[in-house]
Amino acid sequence: VTVFKRSGIRRRLKPETYLLQEENGNLFMNTGFRIDVAYNEATDVLTFSPNGDYVRVKPQPETPAEE
Repeated sequence: VTVFKRSGIRRRLKPETYLLQEENGNLFMNTGFRIDVAYNEATDVLTFSPNGDYVRVKPQPETPAEE
């Protein structure tokens, strides 16, 4: 999983990649502390505990250019 965090004086986004691990059927990533990860396929929601739910953004259909 790659997440972006702001760091430094200029607050630029910096990517950080973590390995998803499985333990007793539960997914988590170790970022220095454990973050549990769950996915609900029916609602298409990804949950990071304790950081909350993330919903997939559906792309907006492109509108044809007016001629």
